[in-house]
Amino acid sequence: MPADEVRAMLKYNSKNYLQQDLPDHVFDCYFLATPASKGGDKPAGGQQKQRAMVGAAKKQVVDDLLTAMKTGGFIGEQVVPGIIGPANSFELAEPELFMKECIALVDIGFKNTNIVIIDGGEIRLNRVVAIGGDRMTAGLSDSMGISYLEAENIKVGMPSEVQQNLEPLIYPLGRELRASLDFFEHQEDKTVSQVFISGGSARSDFVIQSLQAELGVPCQSWNPSKTLRMELDSQKAGELEQVAPQLTVAIGAAISALN
Repeated sequence: MPADEVRAMLKYNSKNYLQQDLPDHVFDCYFLATPASKGGDKPAGGQQKQRAMVGAAKKQVVDDLLTAMKTGGFIGEQVVPGIIGPANSFELAEPELFMKECIALVDIGFKNTNIVIIDGGEIRLNRVVAIGGDRMTAGLSDSMGISYLEAENIKVGMPSEVQQNLEPLIYPLGRELRASLDFFEHQEDKTVSQVFISGGSARSDFVIQSLQAELGVPCQSWNPSKTLRMELDSQKAGELEQVAPQLTVAIGAAISALN
């Protein structure tokens, strides 16, 4: 079935397919590999089912993004869901792990955290958790009576000094991520072998270690720019290495535009 037909079906029958009414939304879809392409058998009757990922956004949000791009002097060609970014970036940076392992990508954003579970090169689960780095920093600021900027610097640079204050702020995120892993592993009867963490909070070893303790799975940060060819002096290269975990979504979105 052509993608435009799927978009029309979703637009006019969102409740039937997505279990909720989504008026004034824009829809898109991406067809995944079919079972037959992986050596599977066709179902009875000879008709092959096609699996697809579906994305939706309020039309007003898309219009606002296009207006902002136009105001900035850009021409908007494509709007990509942020949750796709880490998967694209990881495939480029770690192609062997992407294709062969069952792993989770966790991108800790400002307000939300995205978790994407990939098994054998396919996205098998994605979820948005309404907890981000802002909640940790704001909570640290309130509990210690310091400014937001001071709290952010301590969270990233000296977390051991505020461990008692920071641990309770990380726990709710770890609990939600653990629930996502448990759901996937129960449904698919598979085990997530590693968790790769990106976003601003991934610069903190303490945050990563705390999530690892909660999840019970090896966790580490990663560099989405490691395979990119760049001509930078040593200072710029060092600066890039420091902020690289925050570029996961941007690099992944750029890859989508090239495909």
